[in-house]
Amino acid sequence: MRQIVADASLQPIRNLFARPDMTGMVVTVGGAIGAYTAAISGVGPAGRPVHRVTWTTAPPPTQLPAQYTAVSVSSMIPVVPGRTYVFQGKVRSSQPWTVDCRARWTDATGSSTGFGDTIGTNAATAPGVWETRSVTAVAPAGAVFAFVLLRGAATGWTDGQVTEVTEVMVTEGSGVVPPYSDGSFPGWRWTGTAGQSESVGYPYTLESIAGTPTATVTAGGSVALGGGLSLAGASLYEVSDRLAIVSEWSASFGINASGTGLSKPTGFVTGNTGSGNYAVHCRLDTASSGSGFNQSAATGSLGTLGRHTWSAHINDGITTRSIAVDGVTAASLSAIPNSGVERATLAMAPASASQAPVIGIYYERTHDVETRNRVTAWLARRYGSPIPAGY
Repeated sequence: MRQIVADASLQPIRNLFARPDMTGMVVTVGGAIGAYTAAISGVGPAGRPVHRVTWTTAPPPTQLPAQYTAVSVSSMIPVVPGRTYVFQGKVRSSQPWTVDCRARWTDATGSSTGFGDTIGTNAATAPGVWETRSVTAVAPAGAVFAFVLLRGAATGWTDGQVTEVTEVMVTEGSGVVPPYSDGSFPGWRWTGTAGQSESVGYPYTLESIAGTPTATVTAGGSVALGGGLSLAGASLYEVSDRLAIVSEWSASFGINASGTGLSKPTGFVTGNTGSGNYAVHCRLDTASSGSGFNQSAATGSLGTLGRHTWSAHINDGITTRSIAVDGVTAASLSAIPNSGVERATLAMAPASASQAPVIGIYYERTHDVETRNRVTAWLARRYGSPIPAGY
């Protein structure tokens, strides 16, 4: 029998949005002149279907084009007055779109007359980048249903603008925005037809947040990756204890070009800043040939001794990298791609007088900032390091 625990993040939740396949989405131009085509096309960051709208004739800047989830009461989200709900969705656009997430309340007939929308933070998208919009709302008196709108101004749009929506999720509970999940995710199940029903599951499993790791290693261990030079992106996470201040730089976790040692890891190296604190380097070794390496390192404050979670991100093409400590970005710099990173072995140093590594996790793919923070929060809850603010 599953143990009852106080931490709400460890409890199952229900995704009340019953059309994760994105069928039935509706487009509105706000009453102004504008023309568009709409289709389910491609997949989003979590591999779920995308509702894509191509604005063949752009609406004027005074209008608020929107993509929303309701056609009739049969596809709306049932709500109970006085209860708190979290509405969210991911948006992407080819041109800046100053967009928010809003909850629209209706009566039993689907009429929103007499109800005001509850509106989340309005912010401009960066073209081509998936971004989450959310709003936490208490269902008002008389509300029976709700639906989700991703809506914003058409300022500066030109003909051919594309707006996309995916990963719509509605949950009941606190204002914490959970990572997107539905019945297609590990630890989740559909309550009815796959893709067209509510789903129930555990959102705070590592697999549901970021997918299955490429490899995982613990203190003193190593895992053969068997890969050669690659320009693929990478996301690395480490939990470890810093026990004492030392003057020498030492490697703790990373990808090695050959062997099981940590002399040339693409990963984390730590040392004394000279001010009584540690610093961390995201060391990146890229090869111009099978035997040549070029090193570049990003330095950031590690803070105090004790247990911390580090994350490092290398983009596809290996032109940028960044590092964060307990979810706080410590450094973000450019990189030298050359011929890529040679990925032969994932290794973690054994415990020593100055450090005690706990676990290292490697994904051979790029994670966005939100995913990195969610993984950091999961590791923090599991291993007792500081949890990033807002997670």
